[in-house]
Amino acid sequence: KAPRVGVGLSSAMQSVAGEDGKLLWVGSIGTGTIDEGKKARYRQVLWQNHGYVPVYLSDEETDAYYTGFSNTSLWPTLHGMTPYAKYSSAWADAYRRVNGFFADAIMQAISEDDDPCEQYIVWIHDYHLFLLPHMLRERAEDTSIELKIAFFLHAPFPAYEVICSHPNCAELMRGVLAADLVGFHTYSYVCHFRSTVTRLFGFGTEGGMEHVDVNGRRTALGVFPIGVNRTAIESTMRSSEFQQFLKNYAFEGQALVLSVARLDYSKGIPQQLAAIRRFLEITREACKAGGEKRYDFDPKVLKRVPVFSGITKLFAKSRSLSWNPRNTV
Repeated sequence: KAPRVGVGLSSAMQSVAGEDGKLLWVGSIGTGTIDEGKKARYRQVLWQNHGYVPVYLSDEETDAYYTGFSNTSLWPTLHGMTPYAKYSSAWADAYRRVNGFFADAIMQAISEDDDPCEQYIVWIHDYHLFLLPHMLRERAEDTSIELKIAFFLHAPFPAYEVICSHPNCAELMRGVLAADLVGFHTYSYVCHFRSTVTRLFGFGTEGGMEHVDVNGRRTALGVFPIGVNRTAIESTMRSSEFQQFLKNYAFEGQALVLSVARLDYSKGIPQQLAAIRRFLEITREACKAGGEKRYDFDPKVLKRVPVFSGITKLFAKSRSLSWNPRNTV
């Protein structure tokens, strides 16, 4: 059973499994050189205490697979920002290799299950593992293990002309199409995906947007905008602990502007800052018109905006799995 955690993907997954659901996590735990004896011990502890199967990657593999292919090649392409995209065949090789590591880890975990199921549901998340559905199909083909594979893309899916600018587009799409269900945030992403695989592989267009028939097997398509566990958040906000927190940290008589975003060129941070800047300008004008000063306005905040937006790209390009610089205005 997975540990109870309360943010983002973890929160959504816990709500799917329920309080007593049988949920197994498979993922990378970071980088660094770990001797084989410690790897086995860590794996046993994580498995028994948290239902977690670690996939160990070297620094070189993480740099090529995660920082390189996933975040420097796929990420900007998926966001339609191809001028930022770079490519390396060595990155692509590492991406295939690491996807294979995940496939091996999943199949091993299933084979070692003390309470085997008639059917295992594998829910694969995001563009880092586009090839994993196909690799799992290959590994399960000559076994008695029955898999139902779902894939959810947490990033946008762009138009055919954009995604196919990537050298590995066809290979990546074949990998995803091995899933039984492919999910996206919005209907437009489904349309882009279906158009892409139809134009790439010549699949028919019968049956609407709900599926794609691939060599005699059907892959369902769906729109599932994933989010946080709203019920849990609302319950926390009603708790006495949270009410005490508000008393301790409330800004009485002041306006608090809070914006939370990862420092990345795809997040529109300069535009967000411009909106905050305009809000502060309007607020100051409203206070003057009313003849009453309701807010303390610091012009230094506005002067820092262009400086902050200028370093956004620098921080985004410096980000890696183990290094995530942040700035607070």
